[in-house]
Amino acid sequence: MLPVADDDSCEIKVNGGKPGTVTALNVGATFVRLEVKSADGSNSQVNLCLLLARPLVTPIQRPFFQDNLGKPVLERQNHYGF
Repeated sequence: MLPVADDDSCEIKVNGGKPGTVTALNVGATFVRLEVKSADGSNSQVNLCLLLARPLVTPIQRPFFQDNLGKPVLERQNHYGF
C-alpha cells in the first residue's frame, strides 16, 4: 500500500513511518494506520485500514492423517480399512 496525497506538500505517515516502508502482514487481521497532515500543519486526519489475509497452503503443509501405528498417511481411509 502506497498512499499518495493530492498535494505534495502534505505529510503522510504509514504506521508512523514513511510511505513505502515494508509493513508485515499477519495471517488474519493487520491494521495499518495512515496519518495525513496538511502542508501548514493546521489539519490532520488518521485512518485505519484493516487488511485480512488467509494462510497459504502448499503441498508440504497439507494435512495428513495417522494410521493405527501413528504413521502418517496422505488420505483418510474409510471405515472398511481402505
